[in-house]
Amino acid sequence: MKMGKCAAGVAAAGILGLALTGCGSSKPSVTPAIAPASSASASTAPASPSPSASAPLAAGHTATVTIVEQGASFFAKTKYQVTVLALKTATQVTDHSDDYTVTADPGKRMVCVDLRVKNVSSGSAKGHLSPFDNPSWRGDKGDLSSADTVGGVGCDTLGMSDEDMSGQPDPMPGETVSGTLMVEVPKESGQLVFSNDDADQERVFTIPVSA
Repeated sequence: MKMGKCAAGVAAAGILGLALTGCGSSKPSVTPAIAPASSASASTAPASPSPSASAPLAAGHTATVTIVEQGASFFAKTKYQVTVLALKTATQVTDHSDDYTVTADPGKRMVCVDLRVKNVSSGSAKGHLSPFDNPSWRGDKGDLSSADTVGGVGCDTLGMSDEDMSGQPDPMPGETVSGTLMVEVPKESGQLVFSNDDADQERVFTIPVSA
């Protein structure tokens, strides 16, 4: 990935997904807010139900999925209602506030996804959001590969929300969070694949991305 003004240090590191420092003015840290079930933000965004969680989840569609949490001494399943609010792609994005540009590597592009996630489980345990911000990529030939996280810029450069999904608090039952993620993938038709964090890495849902 080629990077514009004041990004030489990052290019030398050659690692995607790291936050940048020392490049223009830094943005203030904002404590993300969660919306309770009764809040307007949890119910007003347009969405039509998807037939099943196993079907590709296109922009504007909603599905109920189950996330498995497993550790040395516990096993839990949490249900979420997931809505794809928006999806955009670009080969170059610019953060005008910092005068900073990121360009995708040759043959690749950046994909931004805006998700809304509601914990619809019963009980009192909070959910687990990590499966929602770390997708893999399945190309048109069916092989699975990593989807590299893009650092230094956010989806707000494409007119979307600037709230990163990785920074959102885990929602309690009845609560809703929204956030975006940006990854770099090949320029081909494929799917972002969201999987459980357990040993089996079972697929939870997919989002189709056209060529």
